[in-house]
Amino acid sequence: MRDQRGFSLIEILVVLVIISVFTSLAVLTLESVQGRNNDEEVLRLQRLLEMAADYSDTRGTPLAVEFLPNGYRFSAMQTNGEWRLIFAPSPFAERSWPEGVQVARLEIDGVHQNEPLRLVFASEPPEYKLVLALPEGRKTLLGTLSGMVGLE
Repeated sequence: MRDQRGFSLIEILVVLVIISVFTSLAVLTLESVQGRNNDEEVLRLQRLLEMAADYSDTRGTPLAVEFLPNGYRFSAMQTNGEWRLIFAPSPFAERSWPEGVQVARLEIDGVHQNEPLRLVFASEPPEYKLVLALPEGRKTLLGTLSGMVGLE
């Protein structure tokens, strides 16, 4: 009898199938985690916008949120009328978007806004529609005069 060296074609194919199954599972898991991170960031922004409306109303200090290509940041109006950025440890500190997230559209009181995209909360919050583009689709945040923010 001949000495067998190496693996048979069937054995190699079985190993390739197993590797491809595990690779597919890993990719699906990573995509799921990224989607969950995006959803969490949208919910965080929703809560921060509600907090900004409440803060401006109760403290009488206007807050503005500026949407940047890579994230967003809040500013507070000072007594001299100038805007000052808010830094950590405040919940209103600047944040970066997860990869693939960006603002697609901002409408304030029904009017489309151009760059720079800025939303100002004063004693009465504006009505606004903020559309975010995510890798898995679009999410819309709808701000009401009560300060509540809906998610579509």
